[in-house]
Amino acid sequence: MIIKPYTEDLYDQWDSFVEKSVNGVFFHKRRFLSYHENRFIDASLLIENERGQLIAVLPSAIDPYDDSAIVSHPGITFGGLVSGNNCRGEKCIQAMDDICQFYREKGYESLRYKSIPHIYQRQLLQDDIYALYRLGANKYRCDISATINLQSRGKLSKGRKYEINKGRKNGVTIHSDEKYIAQIWSLLEMSLLEKHQATPVHSLKEILMLNAKFSNEITFLSAQIDNQVIAGLVLFSMGNVLHTQYISAGKEAYVSGALDFLIESVIGRAVEEGYQYFDYGISNEDQGRILNEGLYRFKRSFGAGSVVHDYYRIDF
Repeated sequence: MIIKPYTEDLYDQWDSFVEKSVNGVFFHKRRFLSYHENRFIDASLLIENERGQLIAVLPSAIDPYDDSAIVSHPGITFGGLVSGNNCRGEKCIQAMDDICQFYREKGYESLRYKSIPHIYQRQLLQDDIYALYRLGANKYRCDISATINLQSRGKLSKGRKYEINKGRKNGVTIHSDEKYIAQIWSLLEMSLLEKHQATPVHSLKEILMLNAKFSNEITFLSAQIDNQVIAGLVLFSMGNVLHTQYISAGKEAYVSGALDFLIESVIGRAVEEGYQYFDYGISNEDQGRILNEGLYRFKRSFGAGSVVHDYYRIDF
């Protein structure tokens, strides 16, 4: 295999490959990764076969908390080996081995690998997980995400049905106009601070910039009563999956049933638009060691099953 570090002159080649890959999504593109390039020291790689054909790319950067480690990728939800159909079996094992050897020769001590969950893959591809096993990797973290299979959805709980109907009776309306982004973000910042003493991963400026770059992939929806935004969702469209990147809700959203009504409306839209999965995202804290049971139960009550996000580590 030929391992090539990413450089800016490979920008178009990288994004074109991700677009045609088996398991890449829009935030694996350089067009997305470049928005926070000042936060990380990039260490991304392109992998070519012996004939010089590009067969995989690995979005990665130096761990901002440990400069002896490489992470794939610290700035995105998951970022394992983005592959074509010709990086399977022994070729994938060889590619992963050569990647590790490349980083080892550069003086790094470990690779932390955030695998791509199978629901985000256009074709099933977990050869990289097998390759990691063959190379002696250890799974050091596991998160769980509530996910609805829209072709085989579980039952809504009685409580969810009640809240959805309450939202309908209270005259909740759903809006997708981008002029409400700032109001959604203000509500999100307030709810995260009150519940978790946290802030959104993206600032308002960053999410506006990303929306300008990926207007077809990033959608903002708000639930309103009397023209007042009381709940909002930020949705990422990724192939077969509609993913809720952020959920924001004020107190009135819970009292009026607006949040439940908003989520159920979005699930209905996802079915109409042909998505296979509706993914809420993880409900974990402390590197997966703590499950927010209340949040997870709330998400599951919409008829969701579960999908895990696995993290692996290879020490050189």
